[in-house]
Amino acid sequence: MSVHEALLARLRGAVDPVYDGEVPVDAKGRPLVQRYAVFYASPGARSAEDLARQADHFLFRWQITSVGQDRTQADWVATRCRDAVLDQRVLVEGWETGVVVHRSSADIRPDRDIPGGPLFVAVDTYELPATR
Repeated sequence: MSVHEALLARLRGAVDPVYDGEVPVDAKGRPLVQRYAVFYASPGARSAEDLARQADHFLFRWQITSVGQDRTQADWVATRCRDAVLDQRVLVEGWETGVVVHRSSADIRPDRDIPGGPLFVAVDTYELPATR
């Protein structure tokens, strides 16, 4: 299991559904459900922090977009996702991970660009340091 898969599994244990970067839509381009989270993740930034210059340190960054029919639903999704990962260690074989850090949060706002909307969205970003 990768760090990406472990984070996604943890989120899916807290909120259903959580989509991995892409939201399924109906024939009219509208989301199939109106309360969900979307996980957007980078593959991790590598760096070397020792004299041998071996790039074995990673910083995984991701964004969670929490969506609901109203502010209350979007906030509920964001809170469930935050509680599932914040200050947690993600256990992945072959990795030594730090704890998840919450880096930013945007105000919950209506997104009129979502077909069938407006739906309300909350956007949060997180980081996880890890060593392999």
